[in-house]
Amino acid sequence: MLSKSPVPQEMRICSICDGIDAVMLFAAWFARLPAGVVRTDLSMSEALDHLQQLRDERFDSVVLVPNAGKTALPRLLQALVEEAGRHSGEVLVLLPHRSRLKVPVGAHQGLKILYGPPFTDTAPEDLQEAQSDPGTEPTGDGPRRSGSASGLWQRILARKGTRDLRPAASSDTVGPTVTRELPGDLKAIMVLPVCGGAGTTTIAVNLAVELAQARQDHSVCLIDLNLQYGNVATYLGLATNARIVDAYRGIDTLDSDAFDMCLRSPMPNLHVFSDPGEILPVDGIGPRHLQRIIRLARSKADLVVVDLPHQVLDWSGAAFDLASVILTPALLDVRSAQNLAKLQELIRSEGLPASKFHCLLNRAPLRRSKLWEDARTRFEKDNEFGVFKTLPEGGEPVSMACNAGVPLGTHAPGNPFRLALSELAAEILTRAGPRELPATEAG
Repeated sequence: MLSKSPVPQEMRICSICDGIDAVMLFAAWFARLPAGVVRTDLSMSEALDHLQQLRDERFDSVVLVPNAGKTALPRLLQALVEEAGRHSGEVLVLLPHRSRLKVPVGAHQGLKILYGPPFTDTAPEDLQEAQSDPGTEPTGDGPRRSGSASGLWQRILARKGTRDLRPAASSDTVGPTVTRELPGDLKAIMVLPVCGGAGTTTIAVNLAVELAQARQDHSVCLIDLNLQYGNVATYLGLATNARIVDAYRGIDTLDSDAFDMCLRSPMPNLHVFSDPGEILPVDGIGPRHLQRIIRLARSKADLVVVDLPHQVLDWSGAAFDLASVILTPALLDVRSAQNLAKLQELIRSEGLPASKFHCLLNRAPLRRSKLWEDARTRFEKDNEFGVFKTLPEGGEPVSMACNAGVPLGTHAPGNPFRLALSELAAEILTRAGPRELPATEAG
């Protein structure tokens, strides 16, 4: 189904961050880089020793992100800038807008300071003028007039000879406007992770539970298509069902009766087609088999929720075609931003229905800093899907419920993450389509 792009020459960067806010700022900057970049991530406290011990290690760029709230450790920052200059001809310092932190600009000739997001390059003469007075605040009208950060990376890539690998559009370019509403006549809801650990199975399981409990006249079929390491059954406290392995082995002849025998119902209105309980080949089914499973599930329930694997497989295109909507859980980090960019490129190249994809930004802090909000705004602007919903961090009760095999609504009904999923379920139900007529044979 998919064609592979040529592998570019490897590009290496080293990030040196001081605290979570610094990591978030770095993530917002790194999100616009092309895929294939090799990173070495260091904390501010360990970076000097690491770089001094590995004198011969070279990077295309070293990125320092100090804690802009500190006034602080100017000698350490200067030492890091000088040491970074021995490992790279490009040393960047990332600071949030209006930062008062004074950076020792004379420490390295190739030093550049970027204020953002969005990030803009600062010419050396303007940088010296801006930082000559500690009270000077860089503003939108201040000393940030030269090319964008993407232009900076174009120059780096040109030096590497990777003319075929260009970053996405300039940071000022916004993708096409996307709808933030669910489509009508919902029947099959696919949940597709864009990075590991984004909480996809947790979302799929608890969303299916909320849908099943919200209306007594609507039933839900939850399908785990992670054929090797599925956890839907675990999160619902269900035992392994040996019939599912048999179903996959005889999938060409799977009929309604055999499908029904594979289902487990942990609560009224919820039917679960779990993982096989043993490792099967991820390419063990094809598009036609997937169509058979979904059609059988649609004849059993009003809504089908599918937990998709963290892979794009030969049958993924069929899954996207069968889906009424595709929820893509993501985190506010570099991995998610880069993988969403890859997914968007895949959609463009394969002519897939982009309007079906709705990004769920998971694990948002309950108390959000200005830096987090800025990073989210930039994440949404750079992401052509936008952000459909922001789901709050549920904390330890979420993992405790999963480990106990109990729905979050039972374990912690007032949990903010559970309440957000309940609201999403209510919105889905207002747009749910009618159940298909029962079929005695699918395919």
